[in-house]
Amino acid sequence: MLKITALLIKRAVNNLLKLIVNGDDLGYSPGVNQGIIRAMEQGIVTSTTLLMNRQFTKEAIDEIKAGRVAKVGIHLCLTSGRPLSEPGLIPELVDREGCFLGRDYMLQANLSPHQVERELRTQLVKALAAGIRVTHLDSHHHVHQNRWVLEVMVKLAREYALPIRSVNPGMAKYVHEQGIITPTGFIGDFYGGGVSSKNLIRLLQEAREKFAKQEELQEKKSAEIKGMASKKVGLAARDMVIELMVHPAYMDEYLLANSNYTHDRERELRVLMDGELAVEIDRMGYKLISYGDITASREQ
Repeated sequence: MLKITALLIKRAVNNLLKLIVNGDDLGYSPGVNQGIIRAMEQGIVTSTTLLMNRQFTKEAIDEIKAGRVAKVGIHLCLTSGRPLSEPGLIPELVDREGCFLGRDYMLQANLSPHQVERELRTQLVKALAAGIRVTHLDSHHHVHQNRWVLEVMVKLAREYALPIRSVNPGMAKYVHEQGIITPTGFIGDFYGGGVSSKNLIRLLQEAREKFAKQEELQEKKSAEIKGMASKKVGLAARDMVIELMVHPAYMDEYLLANSNYTHDRERELRVLMDGELAVEIDRMGYKLISYGDITASREQ
């Protein structure tokens, strides 16, 4: 434990313990759009990801073009709403009404890679055509836990030189092996009953200790192997980047009628705008960064 603590202190002193706070679901509703923007302007949220197939996507794009949202990735969606592709071209992904078949099916199904790529590429290309400087890729409901979806996302990430969110260590290992940037760790438990400043601080403390221990074990490998791995993924060998997933929002009628995650979003927003929380995060040694920052680190 002493050795791990010393490693954490060393990283903190050198600004090597980094935290991305990503607001998911931009474009879902007016309240979600404004909540994420508020949390980026006055809170600790540093990045966001945009749903391209929602009723309020255009409203979100207008805010991006107005300069209110600087760091935007794409929240690739196969689990809710309608596709951007013609439904007849992706029959394995939609129901008779032309809507996506839903989270449970998409996470487990043996999907057609060609149909998945058609839809995900369409979403990404539409964002780029709208003038968005895309910083990274993740997915709605973590649908890229499906191996076919993940393979397509890796293909797109490689083609467009974009990082990917990894939601578990196995995924992170695979993404690293494909030469794609991905954070060291992921926190997805700031959600529902886990929404409080106290719990968030606990999650951040546990994350830095957990991933520092992993890093310590990795440092036992040869310098040559470490150097090759670092070069491959484009991050400094000593950087430890953790992503915190959040869903801040203001309540609105559309959100209440269409989402099963509602009032806790407002609680998230209040916590993420707590000035004392920002001070505590700094005290723990975290440096707040965006996905755009880790992309830039590869280009240097």
